[in-house]
Amino acid sequence: NSEYDVFFKMSLQELMNVEVEGSTKTSLSKLNVPASVTIFTQDDIRKLGVSTLEELKNYVPGFQSRRSANNSLTNFTAVRGHSSGGAARDTLVLLDGQRLNSDLDGGIGYHAPAFALENIKKIEFIRGTGSALYGSNAFSAVINITTIDDKNIADVRVGIDSIKATALISQNVDELQYSAFIKALKDNGETYNNPVNTTPNNTTKT
Repeated sequence: NSEYDVFFKMSLQELMNVEVEGSTKTSLSKLNVPASVTIFTQDDIRKLGVSTLEELKNYVPGFQSRRSANNSLTNFTAVRGHSSGGAARDTLVLLDGQRLNSDLDGGIGYHAPAFALENIKKIEFIRGTGSALYGSNAFSAVINITTIDDKNIADVRVGIDSIKATALISQNVDELQYSAFIKALKDNGETYNNPVNTTPNNTTKT
């Protein structure tokens, strides 16, 4: 049994007491937190079968995410109907309190979408402006990510056209805590029919 199975046995009143940290930088119950927040735990992520932040965002009310037609490395993110383009400069992503937004353009369109979820303890999607608390980039939303730092986990998954292996190592040495996460993924991609393509068999492989 997962340590988070207890949530499924809670009443609505008890669920409102689940702690939220990202919207105020302090631990508050979901009932009292002054923001619209969606929370995913590691167990939630496993049950959804998603492996990247980009995939998870489409399960969040008010969030829409899609790949750019002009650049397959860029992902558009819209929050509550507002989008700032491929860079997604209006959404702030925090990893254990550290900003992940690009120093070059301020956005999350290139590197954050592929962010791995296998070592995540909890993700808070906070809809609405958080600029007064976090400063720039938090105009539309804040994604607050907390990683697992107290477990050693190894996992291998094999599919028809893919194989994935992950390893999480955490260790306490004196007063210092070390945590390392490694992920290896081999995927054959997908094949699409493309009527304007001139490659053999009229297909495009991704």
